[in-house]
Amino acid sequence: MTWTREQALQAARKHLLTKYQLGDDAVIFLDSFTRERPYGWVFFYESRRFVETGDIMHAFGGNGPLVADAERERIFEVGTANGVEAELSKTEWREGLMVR
Repeated sequence: MTWTREQALQAARKHLLTKYQLGDDAVIFLDSFTRERPYGWVFFYESRRFVETGDIMHAFGGNGPLVADAERERIFEVGTANGVEAELSKTEWREGLMVR
């Protein structure tokens, strides 16, 4: 089976719910930043409260995007240490996503 975009988003949301204790907040996927790739999608996200208020106190820290590999139905976290583009490239090569 291969994920649809909606199934990949659901898996990404589930992954984040295991990572963050949100209380009365929620994860918002930033659709305008979503990237479609040959293997699936790259999803960017933030806390709902930060998106609504702009208050940095409500922002997630160090939240690199999530890579959704549709064929293998897996989610990978992308780091931010060397910038998103460098870390995304590193994740894609490490996981064998760019050779397909």
